[in-house]
Amino acid sequence: MTLKMTNAHSSALRINLQLWIPNENIYVKMASIFDTGASKTIIDTELAELLCIEKSNTVAKTITATGLISLPTGKLQKIKIGTQEIHNVPISITKLPMELEVRCVLGMNVLREFLITVDSLNRVITLEKQPLPIKYQKDRYSISLLSDDEKKEGNTDV
Repeated sequence: MTLKMTNAHSSALRINLQLWIPNENIYVKMASIFDTGASKTIIDTELAELLCIEKSNTVAKTITATGLISLPTGKLQKIKIGTQEIHNVPISITKLPMELEVRCVLGMNVLREFLITVDSLNRVITLEKQPLPIKYQKDRYSISLLSDDEKKEGNTDV
């Protein structure tokens, strides 16, 4: 699936996505930032209230580009990125700076579900569903599946 980047001038990778509002039984469209430096998806406190997300009593450490921070946690019932729907997404909740101009930051707990290609010239991001289940992906390495051609060639470079 291919998504248009919505950022005009900043270097942040911005896309539109949809978040489920359970009490309304509808999706709400909103701008979001892809943040490969964030270990978990983060949403703004006001958005969490709008989406009726109950904060857990658990505070989780979340790695961001600025370092390790402790934030309240919750779960998004559904996120829709293009045509792909993801359920029960663990999130961290905090007040996001207005300068970001978004209320949601997609972290690696969502992004690792996909193979991602960024085409900044044409301002599009292509997402393909990850061919390997998350259980086979480890923090320090991942396992790649060889194509039939690579198997025939005896290619073991992964």
